[in-house]
Amino acid sequence: MTLSLPPEVLLIIFTNCAISSQDLKSLRLVQKSWEGIATRELFRQVYLSALIRDRDTFFNIARHPRLSTIPRMLVWYELERGTS
Repeated sequence: MTLSLPPEVLLIIFTNCAISSQDLKSLRLVQKSWEGIATRELFRQVYLSALIRDRDTFFNIARHPRLSTIPRMLVWYELERGTS
């Protein structure tokens, strides 16, 4: 059984606030035609902070041939410093 919905309908569904990042990751695997739309929504915003994990994720996305063209917004998380 194939699940064919127009891309416009899929975009409305995938941009719904109730759809989490984990849901988008799963939706990318459901059907080949869903992968592109779900990937674009999943990587629309890239998050960065002083944490090594966040920095490595950012650079991995930046180096990836397909993913590097997707982000439209960079979100910087400022970490609180200890109050000692």
